[in-house]
Amino acid sequence: MGNSTSKSPDEATASQQSDWQQKLLSSIPKAISAYAIEGRISRPGIDVEIRRFHLHEPLPPNPVRMELCYLSLALSPRPQGMEVGYLGQTNPRAFTAFGNCCFVPAGQESFVRGWVGDYREICCLFDLELFAPHINWEWTPLELAACFDIKNMNIRTYLLRLAEEVMTPRYGREALVDSLVQVLMVELSRHFRTLREVSHTATGQLSARHLRLIEERVVNTGGEELSVETLAQLCEVSSRHLSRMFKKTTGRTLGQYINEVRINRAKLLLSQPECLVKEVAFRCGFSNQSSFSQVFRKATGKTPKRFRSEILS
Repeated sequence: MGNSTSKSPDEATASQQSDWQQKLLSSIPKAISAYAIEGRISRPGIDVEIRRFHLHEPLPPNPVRMELCYLSLALSPRPQGMEVGYLGQTNPRAFTAFGNCCFVPAGQESFVRGWVGDYREICCLFDLELFAPHINWEWTPLELAACFDIKNMNIRTYLLRLAEEVMTPRYGREALVDSLVQVLMVELSRHFRTLREVSHTATGQLSARHLRLIEERVVNTGGEELSVETLAQLCEVSSRHLSRMFKKTTGRTLGQYINEVRINRAKLLLSQPECLVKEVAFRCGFSNQSSFSQVFRKATGKTPKRFRSEILS
């Protein structure tokens, strides 16, 4: 008879634990060392942690690709100016605001920039196999952008409930945590399915194809003045219908989204000393430097010149 290569139950368990530890290590960006774990619960396929971050200097733009899904909620406000490159090296110019509640799908490359200070968060690190039965698709760029500022109150409520269990252990904690995790998987899937559902009724959502068309046009607009009418023609719907459905699908108005993309691009261009402010305005789709300065100051609290001065200094 040949030698058996099967593992004993203890060996199999040890191997699984080792694989899980390697996945956990992949969830810690190498550039981030200034954080502490204040509490933790480990259950099959998921770790729930309370983390306190502290950073004296802005993070370098080092993309990270995690093997686990990462769902977090800030328990104290994140520092102002936090942004995430949600497409990683695929499109290093694509940035969106880092909200207090975010989700990073496993395998998605991203990186954070522009923050200094302290904050606490609860984060859930879970295996993709736990989420795959609910969502098993490829994420579009606009869907990924929407991952980093989740307004869903149900998701936030369940995360806060998990935080209570981490910080204050009580009877039946493991059973309750397991139940909360299952509910979170369902709530997450419902949240992101609304970006996928296609309907032409008054209560429907924009299709993923329409969302991709809008994003590609806005990102690549150059010096063109972009209007809702232009985007509506691109999607072959009325301006009113597009505005209403975009807000219902993403939680933002088209104007807010267009300005967000333009401001993010302007920040990148302003960090280049050779690019004049009026050139930045044109390349970001503003008709003149004055209107660009007004929109930029409203979005950031700073004039373009002051922003450039602080960045370059």
